[in-house]
Amino acid sequence: MIYLVLGITIILTALFPIGWQLSMSLYRMMAHMGAPNHSYLGAVAGIVGAVSAYLPAYVVAKIFVVKSRLAARISSPVPGLAWVKTGVIVVIIYRVARALAKGIPGGETGYLVASFEQYLWLMYIFILVGITKALLAAGPRVP
Repeated sequence: MIYLVLGITIILTALFPIGWQLSMSLYRMMAHMGAPNHSYLGAVAGIVGAVSAYLPAYVVAKIFVVKSRLAARISSPVPGLAWVKTGVIVVIIYRVARALAKGIPGGETGYLVASFEQYLWLMYIFILVGITKALLAAGPRVP
């Protein structure tokens, strides 16, 4: 079930990127106030952005999975789980690579990694197909 929760979290974050906007506002505010170390601010804004983007979406996804009792309603080999796993793993690898590339001076590495973002939509489609298969395979409501 953890992959379904993570998949729903990634889709919610892609549809509602509120946390990233919050982190950029925080970064601009701190930079405007004259903070001396802008690379430190970038790291702080990135961490705040990731937490503020993914944490609320994770909480919503977890509540949905628990309240709908998906674990009890879906058969043991969860249909579509391979699709969701593939999408989630590739998205996580991309996000980690992008975060690590930001720390390399010069910016070329970050630009190179960021150029692969256009292919993430394919992984979002993988996740959506897997989640749809899993939800369609859910049995009737469990008392």
